[in-house]
Amino acid sequence: MKPIVQISLDIVNIPEALETAHMAMRAGVDWLEAGTPLIIAEGMNGVRALRAEFPEVPIVADLKTMDGGWLEAELMAKAGASLVVVMGQAHRETVELVVRAGKDLGVKVMGDNLGMVDMVSGAKLLEDAGCDYVIHHIAYDLRTVRKEQGIAGIPGSAGDFTWAGYSGPYFWVDPKEQLVAVVMMQAPGPSRPYYRRLFRDLVYQAIVD
Repeated sequence: MKPIVQISLDIVNIPEALETAHMAMRAGVDWLEAGTPLIIAEGMNGVRALRAEFPEVPIVADLKTMDGGWLEAELMAKAGASLVVVMGQAHRETVELVVRAGKDLGVKVMGDNLGMVDMVSGAKLLEDAGCDYVIHHIAYDLRTVRKEQGIAGIPGSAGDFTWAGYSGPYFWVDPKEQLVAVVMMQAPGPSRPYYRRLFRDLVYQAIVD
């Protein structure tokens, strides 16, 4: 099976989502995902805008559906989504309703095993329920906590955690150093990672043991 490259547009406004999507398509991405932040911020309009801009490209609506399975799938299908996402932790009936809606409305269903106690058996459950794809998903919040020293490419300590906002704000907490660092900035997309890394480097360089 040919690998499929999908980009998650976890962006909170339509113009930047479209700009990022165009860059992704030029780079060779196969599928575009209307990420959860985009859907929360823009609703069905985010999916509609992507469909209007990219009429032939598969579009994933990452609703992370937990309830109201049929209705949510129908809303996204009518907006132009090609695929919808239902959570494995939802009731089995919800997963099955999303699958049924997908068959009736002509959209594929992705089952997400995020947070399931046993992700392997969870993936099998989603397959058995009729999902077309199973997403093996490690939560973003879980990935932002450093588990041990030496496994990250940025300075810090085991146990530190971080958060990065959409337009540039950034903070992290380092319990070992008794440090809380916050930077408030508005920065264009490509410069955000540069300034966040620079800020972090400068803070740790200023610490004297």
